[in-house]
Amino acid sequence: MAKLPVKALAIVLLTLVILAIAIVLTLKPATKTTALPAVPNKTMIILWVTPFGGTSNYTLPQWAIPGVVVWYQCDNPGASVALVSQQMRLIQMYLSENKTVFINLMCELPTEWRGLLNYINVPTYIIQDLMNIDPGGRGLYIGFSEERTCVENPVCRSTMVNIYRELKALFPEAGFFYYADGDNITDVLILAKEANLTIVGRDNYDYYYVNGTVIVPSYVISDLIYLERNGYNGSLLMGELGLRVCDQYAYIQASQNPYIGPRNCTAPAIYESQILKQYISKVHPTYVGIWAWNGPPFGIVDNPLMIRVLSQFAEAPKPRLIKPPGNIINVTFWGGWNIQGVISLIVNYTLHTGNYISYSIMPTIGTMPNETYILTKARVRELPNVMQVNGGPSLLALPLLGAALLNFTPTLSNVAGSAMVINGGVSNVMLANTFNTTMLALPITVYRGGLLFINVNLLREYGLPIPGTITQLINDTQMLANYGFTCIWVIPGADYGQDQVDLWQSIFLSLASEKYGPAWASRLMNELMYGVLDPSNSTVMNLINETNNYYLLITKYDCPGWQSMNWAEAAAMLLQGAAVFQVSGSELIDYALTQGVMIYPAAPQYLNNTNINVMFEPFPGTGGVYVLSAESVAVPIHGNATTRLSREFAEFWSSYKGELAWSSAGGCLTWFNSTSVYAYPTQQYICKDLVNIPSYDFAVSLSHGGLFPDSYSYLSTQLVNLQERGMGYLGNFSESLLTFEKITYSGWVNASRIGLSYLGYDCIPFANYLPPWINPRTCRLQQYSPWWISGG
Repeated sequence: MAKLPVKALAIVLLTLVILAIAIVLTLKPATKTTALPAVPNKTMIILWVTPFGGTSNYTLPQWAIPGVVVWYQCDNPGASVALVSQQMRLIQMYLSENKTVFINLMCELPTEWRGLLNYINVPTYIIQDLMNIDPGGRGLYIGFSEERTCVENPVCRSTMVNIYRELKALFPEAGFFYYADGDNITDVLILAKEANLTIVGRDNYDYYYVNGTVIVPSYVISDLIYLERNGYNGSLLMGELGLRVCDQYAYIQASQNPYIGPRNCTAPAIYESQILKQYISKVHPTYVGIWAWNGPPFGIVDNPLMIRVLSQFAEAPKPRLIKPPGNIINVTFWGGWNIQGVISLIVNYTLHTGNYISYSIMPTIGTMPNETYILTKARVRELPNVMQVNGGPSLLALPLLGAALLNFTPTLSNVAGSAMVINGGVSNVMLANTFNTTMLALPITVYRGGLLFINVNLLREYGLPIPGTITQLINDTQMLANYGFTCIWVIPGADYGQDQVDLWQSIFLSLASEKYGPAWASRLMNELMYGVLDPSNSTVMNLINETNNYYLLITKYDCPGWQSMNWAEAAAMLLQGAAVFQVSGSELIDYALTQGVMIYPAAPQYLNNTNINVMFEPFPGTGGVYVLSAESVAVPIHGNATTRLSREFAEFWSSYKGELAWSSAGGCLTWFNSTSVYAYPTQQYICKDLVNIPSYDFAVSLSHGGLFPDSYSYLSTQLVNLQERGMGYLGNFSESLLTFEKITYSGWVNASRIGLSYLGYDCIPFANYLPPWINPRTCRLQQYSPWWISGG
């Protein structure tokens, strides 16, 4: 290689030095605030609020759309409850400020990014939290992001599509989004179309630096343009623009946490401006998400310059109300512990019909708070289109108030007559909703009342048996008292007297069954339901007196503080082992599951399993009587502009598919051959008895539909008084039974005046018992005087 002359070499070296300096000056990022060029256009800015700390300031600028990141651990969702609860509070706060809120569901593992996972899920508790915040999803956009492996896997993508469809069914007024992170853009579009997403896009953390400008790669712009040209013009999302907030080299490996360059808070603001200009000028996304408001090293809350830049690009948020494509029906559910049933039912119905449910869930626990709520709404004509009710005489309170209910008798053949085999005990489920051929509600599930729940640990410890008779039950109770226990029974007093009524009814049925058989016991209970039980009969009076004495003996061992205790608190004491016995219906099994406890039947195969703490059985002596709690669905007529749709929804709910969706561990389907589908051992026992116990050995649970509200209120008050005041109140209680019967009988007289004179259908009475004012040959009203008038 020839040598250059010295002068020429000097010139070359000088030139290279100047060039090098120029290059360095060109490539070195700005180190001080400079005037920003005019912005040609704007976009709506989403600020992602993470659960990863970094600030106590969650008040966003007015120009920003809140984007709340809901992070949860895919393989153990329960571990994320605290983080999720924190984010839910933020969602509620932003909605209360009348802001649109984006919700970014992030299903990840602590050590693995979501984009590498080939599965996806959404925990029920997150759905429930969102339902509690806004049942319709109004003002919300819900979605996933960066699920690359899942989106590119047809099986996992199909799961994601189904999740979106289910969320759409639950939140018909919400929008739905997805943004990618290098996913195959064709697969992203397939997902968007199949899931019918409102908004779709991608993010980017890959940049070039050329001549003092951070450049967005052309393939990123191409992906966005592809989505825009395939149906998402005007609904395009640049999901994340994230830069380390005070890193001079923030554009290098932009998604990585460690700082790469020296501290410089001006440079990232300039890069942010450069990147936004490119997105807006080349593709103009409707939304740009900024990662993130908080959480180092990306939280712009720590860099006022970046916030200033964003304010210059930010278009004022435009509320976008989503109108569901189908019809909307207003439904009121009760029993917050069957939230999975609510979700499953709504999703199945919406996917089946294309119509949507606008729903509310009553926060109260217990039958009477729910019935009181319904009656209050009935008086002011504000009943929902569809609502849960209890089968039995309590249903009559609504038409007696002038709140007419839809008659389902014309559709009985479609829903029940030919499909549900009206046979055995199942017939009583239908008859409990029917009054003199008028069917006011359709059954949706059956609970069994009058069950004894036992925390068996103390019985095992002291060698006491599972009681099989009421005598054994009393012996167990007294033995535990002798060992010094003062909280043996839990019978809460702040639950509208429901538990006192359940206990008294169970004792009465036990004594009557043991002495005279289940058929006679159920007949007496049905006489009580109609207000015609005759205490002037010495046999009946002796049963009542014995029932009262046993009631006082058992309530003597109620837990301290019972007067102020509600049903849920009482159930918690039983489940935690603070109490031994509780009488309730099988709905307690559902509640226990929400507390992480599985209750088992006191059957031989479970008795020696020391891992089982809580068991149940029919109250001792009552195994031959089925105490029915028929959870049902009714459709009010007055002011209901969607009567046809409401009827269709009620019929769907009562269909095999609807009941299966609604089914829970403590409930039974009303379909005759449905025992094969039951997944829980509890159901196998409760539901087989529903089918196998003869129809004349049934009684309606007095606390779950078996009485008019006013007669129930009177009886429950008297039983609470009896528990509080003890033996000294026995005379008052005996006298109060006559008043109770008069109130009950009067209710049936009033019901007869509007043609609803007995529980049954076309001369097929509930439990084969016709009240004495009905002629058994003609099933029409006949002359009758109750025993307190006729003298017995």
